[in-house]
Order: sequence, then structure tokens, then C-alpha cells
Amino acid sequence: LLYFNACGTTNQGTELWRYNGTGMPTEAARIYPNNGSSPEQFAVFDGQLYFSAYDGVHGRELWRYNGTTASLVADIVPGGQYSSSNPNGLTIYNGKLYFSATDEVHGYELWSFDGTTAQMVAEINPTPDPGNGDTFLMDSSPAGFRVFDGLLYFSANDGIHGRELWSFDGTTARLVLDINPGPYGSEVSELTVYNGTLYFSADDGYVPGLSSLEPQVFALTP
Repeated sequence: LLYFNACGTTNQGTELWRYNGTGMPTEAARIYPNNGSSPEQFAVFDGQLYFSAYDGVHGRELWRYNGTTASLVADIVPGGQYSSSNPNGLTIYNGKLYFSATDEVHGYELWSFDGTTAQMVAEINPTPDPGNGDTFLMDSSPAGFRVFDGLLYFSANDGIHGRELWSFDGTTARLVLDINPGPYGSEVSELTVYNGTLYFSADDGYVPGLSSLEPQVFALTP
């Protein structure tokens, strides 16, 4: 079956829908009646469909659908409808589900879910809360996940090198390339595996305020 989000029922908002190849699609789950849960970031893991959704009670958290019922998997930031971990970039690697999320203590970091428990697996940016509302300074915001040559690759900002290329081996996250040395980073993005090579976009000379972003295509071989 094909799963997707859609607003297909009057006054119900965007929910989880499915299509079996014939006829009209049907609503698979109504998570937030009369408003819509806006499910997104779909990934199939351990025979079930995982995604982030907002049910009006727990904020935007990690959910799954088993073919019949949708259920909340992990309430990473408890405290009500305005407390959200915002799972993003759901990707399968070495038998676990990895994603970016925040517990509102460490900023947006690398998390995993093993089918039972969600946990932060790497605090890439250890910058403490500045206390002035600029909590984005705490975020490594891992993104663009791709599995390549036995490792999980992604872009992240450790608060020192800017946004660069990182990898995770199931235990440790490490900086792979500091393409643009200094605090601004190369703004690595668009990670794509093709013909045994990891390709991505980056700028090796980008300086905010002094130069425009002029990305080039970079390649990483095994």
C-alpha cells in the first residue's frame, strides 16, 4: 500500500491516508479529529510505518501505524500539546530508527529508536543554554541522513566547525570533513548515494556576510 498525508475529509484536516492501487484512497487513521495531525517524515521500520504527528495532546512526537491502528511511540518532551520533540529525517540504520529530535534540554541532536525505547545517541553540539532565548545555538540539527559504506552520514553543526559532514557508526559520531575550516561551515546538504559514491553539495569558502553561497558537488568514496 501507498501511504501519504492528505486533507481528504471535510473539516478533518490533514491525516494519514492510503491507496491500494485501485479506486479512491481511504483514510487510514484519524489522530487529531477536527484539526488534523499533519503526519510527516514517513519511514518503514520493523514492519510498521513510523512518522511524526501532532495529536493536540502530546505535541509533535514519534508515532507508528501497524496497518490497523496508529499509536504514540515516544513522548520525548512530555508536558502537553505545546511540548514537542519534532522528530525529523527518520532513517533506518543497523536495525534501528534514527532521527533528529530535541528533548528541550540538549537542543536538536541525533536520536534512535530500537522498537521499544527512544534515546539520544550523540550530543554533537554541547553548547549550554545561553539563557537569552537563543536556544538554536544548542542545536547540531543533524539532517540529510544517508547510509553509505556501513555508516550513517549526515550534516550537522557542532558549534565549532559550522555545518559540515558527519558520520555515526552505531556508537560514536565523528566529524568526517571540515570542508570550510572555521566557524561558518560549508553548509553540507543534498547527500545522495550513487554508483558506490556519496555525493553532496558544499561550499569550501562560504563566509556569511562576506560571500554568497556558491556550492559545488563533492564526492566521498569508500
